[in-house]
Amino acid sequence: MLDGWLSNSDEQVKTVILIKVSLPERTIHIEKWQYGNVENTQITRGRSKPTIYVPTKIHEIDIVDKKVIGDPLWISFRRVMLRKPNPKRKRETDFVFNKKELARIAADIWAAAKT
Repeated sequence: MLDGWLSNSDEQVKTVILIKVSLPERTIHIEKWQYGNVENTQITRGRSKPTIYVPTKIHEIDIVDKKVIGDPLWISFRRVMLRKPNPKRKRETDFVFNKKELARIAADIWAAAKT
């Protein structure tokens, strides 16, 4: 699934966020993936570049009930919108979800699951 988002997008998809929610265990697992540079150890005529890009997990967060384990989730505005933020628009910034916000989102999920 992840490979399709990055590899089959003709490099238009810059970031993939995977979220797995387990209601019975009250856990949320979040992964952030982007292309990473890797040395091409199998150079052939078809793969002649010394560096290739492969999907790389660059960030991981676990939430157990309302406890957040990991650093805040930061998503680049440029990678989502495919352009630089306009400095005249104060709301055009990177998307940052701190631990408090992630815990609130988890609490909202658990509350919605009860209804």
